[in-house]
Amino acid sequence: MHTRNFAVGFGILAVLVLSCGCRNPFDPQVDIELERIFVGSQFNPEHEIAVRSTETTPPIDFTIWIVNVDFLIRNKVGVTLRSINIVYTDSDNNPVTVFDADGRTFKILARLDPLQDTGFGAYGSAGSTSGEGRTTTIRIFVVDANVITAFQSPTYPIDKVMFATLTFRGVDDNGYDVKLSGRITIKAFGPV
Repeated sequence: MHTRNFAVGFGILAVLVLSCGCRNPFDPQVDIELERIFVGSQFNPEHEIAVRSTETTPPIDFTIWIVNVDFLIRNKVGVTLRSINIVYTDSDNNPVTVFDADGRTFKILARLDPLQDTGFGAYGSAGSTSGEGRTTTIRIFVVDANVITAFQSPTYPIDKVMFATLTFRGVDDNGYDVKLSGRITIKAFGPV
């Protein structure tokens, strides 16, 4: 009797997995992760943004601080990201005063593609660092004029370090809400 109950339970679970394309049909978001945040190329990534005084004289080229965000999907359900919230804090985890305590929220429209089924199993992109899953990279601006202004403030702490916490929100193809977060360090070198 126990074997039959187990077989029925396993069969129901298999149907749920096949119907939604997820490894965990009870929490589809576990198959989607913000893998890493970096500046530069994927082959030579930097995990902090360096703002040098020579780069802050007008006209400022904000493109040198573009941040790459890698998302990894391990299932056949894609995601559409609809907004990003960036909260800036100092080294004591206090909100940076040139921004609201809730940070800045922007509307975006970014597609995180799911795994593809080739008939021989699922495959991902070559960019995946885990060897399993499909990686999508989104590029965003984290450093703006307000960040430069905060670093130039005489009341800003001596260490000139700021953290940007990025929170992406969206919905997957099955209608479940998705929320993914990560953080990157911003450091100012020299008198900004």
